[in-house]
Amino acid sequence: MTLSASLNGAEQRRPSRLGRMLEDRLPYLIVAPAILILLLVGLFPLIYLLIVSFQRITMTENDTSFVGLLNYAELFRDARLWASLGHTAIVTAIALPLELLIGFLMAQLFIDRMPGRQLFVRCWCFRL
Repeated sequence: MTLSASLNGAEQRRPSRLGRMLEDRLPYLIVAPAILILLLVGLFPLIYLLIVSFQRITMTENDTSFVGLLNYAELFRDARLWASLGHTAIVTAIALPLELLIGFLMAQLFIDRMPGRQLFVRCWCFRL
């Protein structure tokens, strides 16, 4: 058997079924630990919050008896909730259009040949 014949045989060898399956799923196996950690970091506090929200826990007492929706009823009767939601709506109504406008104008600096484009690009690159 010649050297070229042995090389051709090695080139034509197919990977095993397990090798192909591992190769197909390798990206998912690499990303899986990061996704699991993100889910644990995100889901655990959310589930704990929901459990605690149905208990009678205050800043001074640690009574974990079940109260049902009583905490939510008190929350929606509280004027501070509605005031804070109003403030949040005002800030959002002002900040969101401003951010969109500023982002659009900055995008135009990169697309069009506007005065000051090179100055902005050079200053921005030095920050990176």
